[in-house]
Amino acid sequence: NSIKFERMIKCLNNMNEEDQIILAMVGSGFSYKEIHEAFKNKKYKMENIKQKILRARKKLSKDYGKKHE
Repeated sequence: NSIKFERMIKCLNNMNEEDQIILAMVGSGFSYKEIHEAFKNKKYKMENIKQKILRARKKLSKDYGKKHE
């Protein structure tokens, strides 16, 4: 399990800071609305936040899968 955790951390560290924050917030149980509020200075629309979450999850999954092979 610690090897999987270390691999996940390496994948997260390769992501940009914004994606890291978004995934940390999602993982901590924040709602879309709360994440949207956290990025209000970027003036993202709610739909943009939902897309950013989806893309970050896909990127993490893809990167983790590559490292897992």
